[in-house]
Amino acid sequence: MMTACTAAILAFSLLAKTPADVQNKVHLLPWPVASIAIPKDTKDTKPKDTKPKPKAKSPQPKAQSLKPQATSPEDTLCDLSTVNAALPETLQVLSNQARIGLVLLSPSDLKISTNLVRTKFIDALRHLCAISGMSYLKVGNTYIVATKDKLKEAYPADYYRANPDERPEPPKAPEEAVTEIYVANYVSSGQLAASLSQLFPKEELFAVAGPVQSNPNISTQSTSSATGSDATVLTRDENAANSAGKMLILRGKKSIVDQALDLAKRMDSQRPQVAIEVTIHDISDAALKELGISWSFGNISISEKASGSMNFGSFSRGPMTFTGVIKALEQADKAKLLASPNVSVLDGERAFILIGDRINYPVLVGYSQNNAPIFSKEEERVGIYLQVAANVSSDDNVTLSLYPQVSSITGFLNVNGASYPQISTREAQTTLRVHSGETIVMGGLLKSSETSTYESVPLLSQLPFIGELFKRRRTNKTASQVIISITPKVLRTQ
Repeated sequence: MMTACTAAILAFSLLAKTPADVQNKVHLLPWPVASIAIPKDTKDTKPKDTKPKPKAKSPQPKAQSLKPQATSPEDTLCDLSTVNAALPETLQVLSNQARIGLVLLSPSDLKISTNLVRTKFIDALRHLCAISGMSYLKVGNTYIVATKDKLKEAYPADYYRANPDERPEPPKAPEEAVTEIYVANYVSSGQLAASLSQLFPKEELFAVAGPVQSNPNISTQSTSSATGSDATVLTRDENAANSAGKMLILRGKKSIVDQALDLAKRMDSQRPQVAIEVTIHDISDAALKELGISWSFGNISISEKASGSMNFGSFSRGPMTFTGVIKALEQADKAKLLASPNVSVLDGERAFILIGDRINYPVLVGYSQNNAPIFSKEEERVGIYLQVAANVSSDDNVTLSLYPQVSSITGFLNVNGASYPQISTREAQTTLRVHSGETIVMGGLLKSSETSTYESVPLLSQLPFIGELFKRRRTNKTASQVIISITPKVLRTQ
């Protein structure tokens, strides 16, 4: 019979020789172990440790997944390979792989071909929507595939929550119609109404010229028919009065009316005015050789700059302007100043000056039943007659249309009892451009005259044969020309 000590030693030796995998499966039974006396003369004085050593734990390998774990269902990797497959079937395959709900709201017969490898579900859905021309919208945990119009109609709240930039503006309250009255200062209300009617639709703005005040007008009147107390110069011209109205009435929505008012104020701009100085000289050819220039010094300005001490500052003189004035030889009767009119005219208007006479002469128009002549009258302006029209540009250049006339009566022609005046005239018509303040001279209006002088001794000059000895005849030929100088000046209000 085996003793207890021998059994313990045998179990320990078997345990030391057993492999580790066997040790994990071996379970030692609790045997009773008796105390063993060890002799003193034994070489190893230390008692042997009879307790079994603890088992060494081998490291357990971690389980690794072949596919990376998706952080969200939309990031699930999918494989999709189709050839001429219908869109609903393709979406069904994609939905089954990602286990995400898909709804095709807009029917489609489109055939598509794809080859997507390890592509995220959301990216694959974008590709399919791009191919089919559709869009997708996430509603809860389900993706809806349809056109944008279908998505807006079926899920308006979800669609505009996902796309706030496409949210339509809330409808505005309808504007009430308002009526405004604008009183023009420089432009007629009829012209403003016509311009605004062309710029705004009729259903949005109604523009009309208001009533016109009763103002006299003399533009079409003539002083040739009557003078003095019999003249009716200040009469009302209905056409001119209607075109000179100032009241403009606007009706429409407030925003449209405000735009029309702002535009009307900008169009109602003040026109510049032109002051035209004209001098007309009739100078003989002999006097032209003696023509001189007298200079007048004007517009000289002297300014002082401020000094930092009690002394005087530095003085500076502005530029001098010299105005050349033709020296008239009036005392020698070789030159004559015919006229020096000044006239002012608005931009785009015309004016005229007449210094002379209006000659009325009869004109035969027919005969009566008694064979008596019937006459009417016509009028001819004789003297200095100047017509001018001005157009001002933004850089103060003035375009002038000029028609000066210098005429005189040389005699009368009697025909059938009617006397017709014979008129000698010098005139020119031109259009030119000149800067404000500059002077332009027109010349070359020539005239030649022949004067005969007859002197005789009374009684002796009438004797035959010898009477010519007491007579004196002299013929004098003179030539002259008209010189016209014109200086326009633009007058603008600040």
